[in-house]
Amino acid sequence: MINEDLFTKSIAILAGGKSSRFGSEKALAPFLGARVIDAVAKACTKSGADVYIIANKCLYNQLGLPTFPDEHPGLGPLAGIHSALKNIPAERILVVGCDMPLLNYRLLNWMLCLKRKEDIIIPEYGGRLQPLHAIYSRQLMPLIERRLEQKQLGLQGLLTEANYYKISHKHIIPYCPNGLCFSNANTREELIRLEADAPAYFEKVLS
Repeated sequence: MINEDLFTKSIAILAGGKSSRFGSEKALAPFLGARVIDAVAKACTKSGADVYIIANKCLYNQLGLPTFPDEHPGLGPLAGIHSALKNIPAERILVVGCDMPLLNYRLLNWMLCLKRKEDIIIPEYGGRLQPLHAIYSRQLMPLIERRLEQKQLGLQGLLTEANYYKISHKHIIPYCPNGLCFSNANTREELIRLEADAPAYFEKVLS
């Protein structure tokens, strides 16, 4: 019998990156009359989950969401996942990036409702796994801590050692046509394209 306590709905938004390719704090860049991080937080909140921020800068406190720093700053998303698992009171946490303004709250909710025992639940779209739109179990902590100590920081490398369940392309399509919900605004040019795509995308998938 599956322990329902394992499936408390929690989402961590990772906002500890350097935004070096963007040239400034990309999560705070303007997007559809607000900011990128506002769009991300709105989708996460509408999913019905408890939402948290993982960030090392106090400027994210203005969102009014619980915020925790990285214990290992400068070591990328793996360190952010480690902080989320260590600080958030849930056994499983859905982790997303702070630069994903086209997240679909219905897909987030659907993922959070999956009753799986694997340590990672991860979507696959277009032949690529999406580690910054995935659910991670607290059981991964020893593995993550070892990889941080050894500076093995790649999330794809983590998957090679973990027990994961892959959400297939066919389950993603109804929520995320064209894969836009997985898109990152790593550069200003990418953000401009996402903002241009947003109205038609939201009308199609959220109407």
